[in-house]
Amino acid sequence: YMDMMVVELLHVDLYNNHHIAREVFDEVDDCLNQKLSKIIFDGPEESLKATSNAQPALMCVSIAIIKIIEHELKKDLSDFVQIVLGHSLGEYSSLCATKVLSLSLRR
Repeated sequence: YMDMMVVELLHVDLYNNHHIAREVFDEVDDCLNQKLSKIIFDGPEESLKATSNAQPALMCVSIAIIKIIEHELKKDLSDFVQIVLGHSLGEYSSLCATKVLSLSLRR
């Protein structure tokens, strides 16, 4: 369980400084049919700590970081990484990073 303050700080920095991250957060909000980014920014903290919000928040941040790296390097992650691993929720981030899953898949 990752400290929620870390997620909040990462989210704010990524969202404010990278248009790619904003696109990911907006896509996640759309996929979930709720404003997860508003919960992360404005709370309440108890709502963010709920598993139903915490897990998508962590995945959203990890996918945003991957997309920023790809954008900055002008390459897909698969162009220079041969293996990606993840545990539990990280498996989904790994699958999205390698384009096996799409972030926009609906429930």
